Amino acid sequence: MKRASLSVLLVLCTGMALAQKSDPVSRLLRGISVGNPIIYRGLAVFPLSGQSASRLNGCRTLSQAMDRGYITVSEKDGGEVNRLFVENSGPSLVFLMAGELLAGCKQDRMVGDDCLLPPRSGRIPLTAYCVEHGRWTEQGHTFKAVGAAVQPGMRKVAKESRDQHAVWGAVASQYQAQSVPMSATGTYRSVVDDKEVARKREAYVERFAGVPSLGRGVCGCAVAIGGRIVCVDVVATPELFSALWPALAASYAMDAMGSDAGRATVGRSDIADFLRDAARCGMDEARTDGVGTAYEIRSRELYGSALVYRGDVVHCDLFPDERAGGGQDEGGAPKLQYRREHLRER
Repeated sequence: MKRASLSVLLVLCTGMALAQKSDPVSRLLRGISVGNPIIYRGLAVFPLSGQSASRLNGCRTLSQAMDRGYITVSEKDGGEVNRLFVENSGPSLVFLMAGELLAGCKQDRMVGDDCLLPPRSGRIPLTAYCVEHGRWTEQGHTFKAVGAAVQPGMRKVAKESRDQHAVWGAVASQYQAQSVPMSATGTYRSVVDDKEVARKREAYVERFAGVPSLGRGVCGCAVAIGGRIVCVDVVATPELFSALWPALAASYAMDAMGSDAGRATVGRSDIADFLRDAARCGMDEARTDGVGTAYEIRSRELYGSALVYRGDVVHCDLFPDERAGGGQDEGGAPKLQYRREHLRER
């Protein structure tokens, strides 16, 4: 009887170990190498390497595909705020990252969920959020990619809340944070395109331009402002990361410009702790409009998402959960010392 019980226990333990090893997201996070950061005005960007997703070689970004005329994004018939249509007529996979801006049609939008489009996809629905509260008049029949993305905080708000009003609130907050007068239609693009905002942002973008080449196989980064981790972004290949980098760098700069950054105090060990904690998190299957399987990553300390295609992680983003009690500063972000002590207790 005891032998039978031990056999059952061994089988269960072996099955759990195999399940953990077969989880591509946890495997990715455990294998990431954290490089030395570039720091500018309190914004620290740590290069991350360690993934090689060969199945996704040749995958194009939204902007790359639009430049080649492969991608068409249009309003749903009659117009619907949170649903568009997208079609990939090209020969390659195309990745649309949550938070990427789409301009035109009846109102500017942001891509709502990470989406991987197969070649010659046909016309499929695309989740989106409005970032232009005061317009519902047509400006062209198709959207244009503007090569920009909303800052990480707004991306997290949209993914986690799935609430259009919360997104509009985040847009309004950016007007205030960047000291930009509200435009007639309240579009997020007015903040991005403001001359003074653009001037300041370009200084950050120029300083961080070399991040994709800081090491061999850099496929992502961790971002910290002052004493808090802001986000982690990891994508399938170094080539895809390089293509997305201008938009990502500008979005991180917007967060830094809109906050009291202070001196950068987050170190490589803090990023490594954060990644290890994320690798232990539970995951629930989520929604995506394209191919692959989407997951929501959540614990008491962090929130994130991942899109997996044929066993490879297309994109994984992670954010500290600022609602976690016991260790927040006045701005609501987890205090660095609390995070260090808490994560190491786990």
